[in-house]
Amino acid sequence: MLVQINRDNEYLSTKKEILDEDFAKWNRGMYKYDKKSSDLVLKKGITVGYDVPKRIRNIVHSSSIRKTA
Repeated sequence: MLVQINRDNEYLSTKKEILDEDFAKWNRGMYKYDKKSSDLVLKKGITVGYDVPKRIRNIVHSSSIRKTA
């Protein structure tokens, strides 16, 4: 866990702008997964600033999702 914290601290201290995917990874509870489009979508009822991504497209390619019967 300490290794991950140090890696995150190094990443945050060297970059000026956070990628949308990284923001969603660090704030996973704010997003829900849309199975139809493979996107992460901001949950309803969460109030955020204008710079927070509302939808992050194509997190998982649909070809890699296992089909369920």
